[in-house]
Amino acid sequence: MSEPGHAVAGSRWYRTFLTGELIRASEFASTSGDILLRFLRGVGDPAITPTLLRGYAQRARDFKLEAVDGVGHWIVDQPPELVLERLGAFLQDI
Repeated sequence: MSEPGHAVAGSRWYRTFLTGELIRASEFASTSGDILLRFLRGVGDPAITPTLLRGYAQRARDFKLEAVDGVGHWIVDQPPELVLERLGAFLQDI
């Protein structure tokens, strides 16, 4: 985000999601999939709350949620080595 233009582009992409894709999310509320799903959530994340994650386990064949202490919303920037470790383990399992 420190590179010229990256913060602006990121903000615009994020706002497009909020005003476009997220609004349509209710269309898919009753769907499920035969997918493996791993979710790392920072315990200090004020945006992705446990309430928002309810229902995933019932809609994915193999859903695992891991709450990470000492991390907020930008989990890939805060403990990148943990994210890479979990991604590597996930890819080994599939």
